Amino acid sequence: MGQIKNTTIAALIALSAALPTAGSVKPVLADANDSTPSIQITSGNDAKAGVASDTLTVAVSGMDIVGTTPDVTLAGADGSTRNLTTDTTVADNSTLHVELPMGDSGLGAGTYTLTVSAGGASASATLTIEPYTNASTIQWDGIYTDDSATYVSIPNPSPGQNVTIRLRAYSGNLTKVVLKAYDTAQSKSFDVEMAPTSTFGPYQLWSATVPASNGGTIYYRFDLYDGNDFACLSGDGLHTSDDTNQNFPLPVGAVTLSTTDANPGDTVTASDPVGDFSGSGQSQTTVNFLDQSGNVVATTTGSNASWSSVDFTVPKDVPNGLYTVDLDTTAKDADGVTNVSLDRQVPLLVGPEPAWMQSFYHDSYSSFYRSPFGAVATGTPVTLRLRGPVDLKSALLRLWGANGNGSELDLPMQPLAMSATEIEQATGTPDATQYSWWTVTIPASDVTTAGTMWYQFAGQLASGQTVYYDDNGNQLEGPGQPSFSAGGPSYQLSVYNQGFTTPDWLKHAVIYEIMPDRFYNGDIANDENPKTQKGIYTDAVGQETLGPIQFHQDWNSQPYDPNIPASSDPAIQALRGNGQWNIDFFGGDLKGIQDKLDYLKSLGVNTLYLMPVFEAESNHKYDTADYMKIDPGFGTAQDWLNLAKAAHADGFHILLDGVFEDTGSDSVYFNKFSNMGSLGAWQAYMQNQPNLSPYYSWYEWTNNPANPYNGWWNNDTLPQTDTNNPSFQQFIYGGKDAVAKHWLALGADGWRLDSADNSNYNVTWWSNFRNAVKSIDPNAAIVGEIWNNATNDNGTDWLTGSTFDSVMNYSFRNAVIDFFRGTYNDGSVQHHAVDAAGFNQELMRLYSEYPLQSFYAMMNLVDSQDTMRILTVLENAPEPGSMSALQQATYQPTATDQQLGIKRLELVSDLQFGFPGDPTIWYGDEAGVSGYSDPLSRDTYPWGHENETLLNHYRLLGAIRAANPVLQTGTFTPVYAQGEVYAFARTIQGGQDVFGKPAADASAIVALNNQNQTQTVNLPVAGVIANGTKLLDELNDQWYTVENGAVQLTLAPYEGAILVTPTANPVAYLQTINGQTSIAWTPVAGANGYLLLRHQGDVWVPVGRPLSANTLSSPVTQGATAVDYAIAALPPVAPGVGLSLGQPLQAVTVPAASLGQPQVQVDVQHSGVSLHITPVPNATQYVVYLQQPDGSYQAVATVAAHGDVHLRLPVAPGTQSISVRVAAQNEDGQAVTDPMVITVNPSAKAQR
Repeated sequence: MGQIKNTTIAALIALSAALPTAGSVKPVLADANDSTPSIQITSGNDAKAGVASDTLTVAVSGMDIVGTTPDVTLAGADGSTRNLTTDTTVADNSTLHVELPMGDSGLGAGTYTLTVSAGGASASATLTIEPYTNASTIQWDGIYTDDSATYVSIPNPSPGQNVTIRLRAYSGNLTKVVLKAYDTAQSKSFDVEMAPTSTFGPYQLWSATVPASNGGTIYYRFDLYDGNDFACLSGDGLHTSDDTNQNFPLPVGAVTLSTTDANPGDTVTASDPVGDFSGSGQSQTTVNFLDQSGNVVATTTGSNASWSSVDFTVPKDVPNGLYTVDLDTTAKDADGVTNVSLDRQVPLLVGPEPAWMQSFYHDSYSSFYRSPFGAVATGTPVTLRLRGPVDLKSALLRLWGANGNGSELDLPMQPLAMSATEIEQATGTPDATQYSWWTVTIPASDVTTAGTMWYQFAGQLASGQTVYYDDNGNQLEGPGQPSFSAGGPSYQLSVYNQGFTTPDWLKHAVIYEIMPDRFYNGDIANDENPKTQKGIYTDAVGQETLGPIQFHQDWNSQPYDPNIPASSDPAIQALRGNGQWNIDFFGGDLKGIQDKLDYLKSLGVNTLYLMPVFEAESNHKYDTADYMKIDPGFGTAQDWLNLAKAAHADGFHILLDGVFEDTGSDSVYFNKFSNMGSLGAWQAYMQNQPNLSPYYSWYEWTNNPANPYNGWWNNDTLPQTDTNNPSFQQFIYGGKDAVAKHWLALGADGWRLDSADNSNYNVTWWSNFRNAVKSIDPNAAIVGEIWNNATNDNGTDWLTGSTFDSVMNYSFRNAVIDFFRGTYNDGSVQHHAVDAAGFNQELMRLYSEYPLQSFYAMMNLVDSQDTMRILTVLENAPEPGSMSALQQATYQPTATDQQLGIKRLELVSDLQFGFPGDPTIWYGDEAGVSGYSDPLSRDTYPWGHENETLLNHYRLLGAIRAANPVLQTGTFTPVYAQGEVYAFARTIQGGQDVFGKPAADASAIVALNNQNQTQTVNLPVAGVIANGTKLLDELNDQWYTVENGAVQLTLAPYEGAILVTPTANPVAYLQTINGQTSIAWTPVAGANGYLLLRHQGDVWVPVGRPLSANTLSSPVTQGATAVDYAIAALPPVAPGVGLSLGQPLQAVTVPAASLGQPQVQVDVQHSGVSLHITPVPNATQYVVYLQQPDGSYQAVATVAAHGDVHLRLPVAPGTQSISVRVAAQNEDGQAVTDPMVITVNPSAKAQR
């Protein structure tokens, strides 16, 4: 490049003669008047975008480019213009060399107009820059976006404001880009096809414009297509499948720190509730410390990155002062190329915090600072208070969400009109005059719309400095923190509909979750049959077919895990089965659940949550084939009616699993394999006739032949439903016999709703569903599967009273693992260790944000079908990410770790049964079942091999909770949270529980010592439980008295205590020690003795003579039927054996005895086969099953169990052999022989 030099015509002629010709154009001496001005690009017009350099040769005619300096410009199709005069040299009087701006920031692909002007004349020619690539695969290293204004036109828009979102890719690479978005305010997904726009260097920008959410957050990601391949760019980088998690947020969010001030060497946690720090591939967060002038003073690297947080250590050489911490997070592909860059800044004070900053204080848990406490009903005014330094001139409440409006509403605060003495008494502050005190009331007129409101404070000091006070860095409510930034996390204020109530029975529930196939086999006649039953197979290239299911003949074998690689070792191969997913069965059924109702009663369970029971091809049944049929492997419609009737008679409620976000591909509705005898949606698609099937419109079709329909989490076997389709809505909840109503009419008591916040659901859907369900049964329960905070699930509040009564409380589970296990990644959640104070804060957040009606009805689980078993987590099992599938399948804890896990699980269950909400047991937890995640967490219940220690503990807890309503609907008050000891109180006062329902006054304290050393603690209960109150620790039979406003107790390592106001009669419960069953009970103060009673007919009758006051257990004998027992405490002056004690008795159900396999002698005769069955103790009947030609077994004879049993089976002529099984049964179970193959031969005999 250079300026055009002064030269002579002769010199130019000589120069031109020396130059080679370019193409077919000969350079000639031109005169401005000789011809019409024109130019032609003779070389360089084939440049590819992104090349390092390119020079054009331009032939010029009709212009004097020597006598006058030519002006050279390049205009793009988008209207942009570049002046290239300084990049042009004159080769001769008719030739120019133009060096094009190329490289990464130069000319992009497209068509340009090159214009040369000289001496008053000008001419133009077309320049084409070819795309950077025509690769047939997506070039990952070209994909990029960030949260700057280049890629997000308005990073923090006003509600409803249009925002342009952009993505960068190599030009020529992508054929289509779809912006996949979800608006949390509307609980609605939407797609926008992006348009290719400007190009630069090797890149092209794709753009789409969307409106910002009105009061929520837009989460978005990019689906990328190149005609052959697919990729997805989300907040943590590129993926080969559509990634619905960790998407980009709009607004982009604001980072906060765990502290506003830190010292050099301190570790600080940066949090962004809607951002991503974890990334994928080679990703990291670089942390720069910028001084007041913007200079980088120090740099460090983040660690322990998760979706919403990252840790960093303040460098030790950073001087004290106020800094801007700049966090630059990059997500890189496997080649180290950055695909995503997120840059966030937040102030941090390094060094001691000034006293004036320490003066700021607000505690959302305290009724002084926020009244009323917790979630509020619409129309409720809320008073908020702030403490500040004396020189705070003014204070302001910043409020969002008033009346559903997402924009900010500022309410000026006023000085608090209370005396210093009154403030000191209310807050415990030593000298209230050292602070200023401010108050404001959000009027009822601003609290008219159910949903979430947010608030923080702003104040101005006398110095003019503005200080903000917001929620703490982890957004857990309670005490907050001062900040120099307006973008910190706000406090949440949940608002629910006035009059919102949940079923009373749900607030008193003890829930037991059952996977029917794995719980108990009550009828072998309906066992799954590999000869007749098919499941979905997927081959190595992803093609799906149907193939035989697998059936475990050994109930105690392990579920097959296809994650385990194929092996030549038979033992390893046996662990993976045939390598196909979810098609191995064990034979559990509805009859088996009915058989075990007495067992469940002995646990204190009163509510059953059944995983799906409708017809489906898999073992888990989440791939529904027919919503109106019970799965044949679980029984018949009559078996369901029998179970419902028996359960209700025993006081149980039943929750069914509603899976409506998808169906199975092998279903009546989709029928992908033409297996269902119906014209399904797939037949309509394949024939390109949507009207061919009534179900076609029920699904989400993509118009992409390579991927014609959306699957739940991209799973082809689970085609996702179009929940906006009116026909589907009518079928599920709207019609007279809709699914939701049909099963309520047949005995269900409510619904647990699978994947309730899936992208195809919204608030409107679930509101309509709720209305339909409640119209059939106002007391039916509606429980949503929500893994996040249910009042702020990506901006949606599910607990307003318009959708769910309750949710599966995974937030409770997260808190439990944080405290009782510590830092651990269980494959679903990254947990972080907390002490008792941190644990309390996590629980208090739920208490403060959930409406009481829901909080007391929460499904307080610690594991489920979708997680690791809690015992495995608690027994120090390695993280699943560090183990192969084979290692997980064969993992066995050491004896020490196993014992630690059991002690911890006892503590965890103490918490569950003492905490507000519903203790929820994943079947088998109480028996010691362990395992990593699905399928290993879905083992069979170990009948006859239970861990007695755990089982006895759960039975005791069930009895304690049932006997003490204060543990169900009493108030909740944390009283101690120090180190590893946590304790809370429960109370009923004034004859009413927390909901105003009649209840006897009572008090309780639950205390937990989560450490391997004995602790003696004083639990302060002044103002909660009165002095002189006597309390019995019903876990350990120890007495305590409240003295001087406290209770002192000593807790052994990993020991819990549940202190309660004692009742007049003992708490009785079932115990099994070394196989011996007994009734045990808690002591009653002053009792003269105890009387064991047995329920007989409609009365209680004594069993033996009265027992001494020191006797707290009595053996009982299990028989052929279940029996209810009770214990009565005899007063000091016994009134005889009559039961005129006037106190209610707590029944203990002792299930019928377990049975042994029948011993059967076989005699073969000409006319048939004779069976001689030796009596089985405690059996009530025998059932003989005969194998059918298809391999199944059908009952052919049922006889009462009275002494030796002889029966004869006729045999059809010509039969070579038969296979027979015999079951000994009583009302609580059965024992079945293995198959007996009998050769039909008169002389043959077999003993089994």
